[in-house]
Amino acid sequence: MIIFSTGGEIFSALKLGHWVREHGLDLRVRTLCMSACANYVFPAANRKIIERGALVIWHGGIEQKDVREGIAYYDALLAKTKIGDNALTSSEKEFLTNNQIKYESAKKIRLMQAELFSQLGIDEYITRLGQEPIWYKVDGWTATIELMNKMGIKNVEANPNYASPNYLKRNLIANIQSGGEPVVFGLDSAGKIVTLNQIPPEPQ
Repeated sequence: MIIFSTGGEIFSALKLGHWVREHGLDLRVRTLCMSACANYVFPAANRKIIERGALVIWHGGIEQKDVREGIAYYDALLAKTKIGDNALTSSEKEFLTNNQIKYESAKKIRLMQAELFSQLGIDEYITRLGQEPIWYKVDGWTATIELMNKMGIKNVEANPNYASPNYLKRNLIANIQSGGEPVVFGLDSAGKIVTLNQIPPEPQ
């Protein structure tokens, strides 16, 4: 499969990721694989070939902090409804009504993601590296092949200088889509995850 994607609807991307895994497809990234493509389609492939000048960019996932907290608050309010009709304030009742579809969908996505990542042996933290514990003030990040491998994304083939400063400057579409040069994560000599380009972080 050859793909050039800026992302898309999450349920569809998850279904495609499961389909790619089940059929043992190889994937060739042409120019860009971002967001839902990076989260679910790219890691599901057998061989993952990043063409010269292409980039894989993550920028968040269903387990990121704001989504986790939203689901937890929604579930806490649901639990309170079992106590009695007067257990919720009017604003809490309004929150449940207005956010039912949002958070019920989020919980389904969470389960589908957990199933896919478990089958693939993927560490979901790669989907929120640029946000937690530090927010790097950019909308996207990529990872070295070494780090992808550590996070369970194996059989990746790319240019030897993939994700280097010179490499990043050549991908104008990726820079525009990520809101500026994406943060690059890699491993230091001790195997610790570090940033490889100096983009000032902002504490959460």
